[in-house]
Amino acid sequence: MLCLGNEHGHFGQMRPRYAERRPLGACALQTQRRTCICEDAREECTEWDGDYAYASCIAGCGWLAQGERQVIARRVRYEAAASTDACVAEEQHRGIACTGTQTDALNDIGDYDWCAGSDCAPPRHAHETCVRLWPPSAPPRPPPLPSPWAPATPSRGASAGADANTIGIAVGVASSLLFLAWVLWSAVSRRRVASVVAR
Repeated sequence: MLCLGNEHGHFGQMRPRYAERRPLGACALQTQRRTCICEDAREECTEWDGDYAYASCIAGCGWLAQGERQVIARRVRYEAAASTDACVAEEQHRGIACTGTQTDALNDIGDYDWCAGSDCAPPRHAHETCVRLWPPSAPPRPPPLPSPWAPATPSRGASAGADANTIGIAVGVASSLLFLAWVLWSAVSRRRVASVVAR
């Protein structure tokens, strides 16, 4: 590689490297070195000494690494208090988390409030219970309409009234016939009496 900003000849370089990126405790730092030579505007360097590989590190909190959470309580919340479909549930949790950005000392543990999922997203559901409401039953069917071709069936009261009317008509007809018979008999009797007197 080209020599940029360096004089010709031999020179040394240093860099910080860490054993882990997110340890449980404090970050383990290692200062690594190498030797370089620059000749004819070209730079050649030896390998870095040391075996740490991470360029950055954030210390943990003792038993939790930075960004890790320990769940203390869990609960279930529902999308709605009642539903005609299946109740939609969401599992939520709260606990403690390791936060901070220190590298040379342990970071602090803090509480975190209710959240959902492994990424601790804000909760979406808030109802403690959900009641499954079955769909309302179908309304009762109306009675079938009578067929216009079927003969009407008279009720008991109507049948009794019809019988009474029939009897009344029969009595009236009989009375009329008796009266006509009496008139005819009277007329015949008068004619007989008149013929006897004329003799």
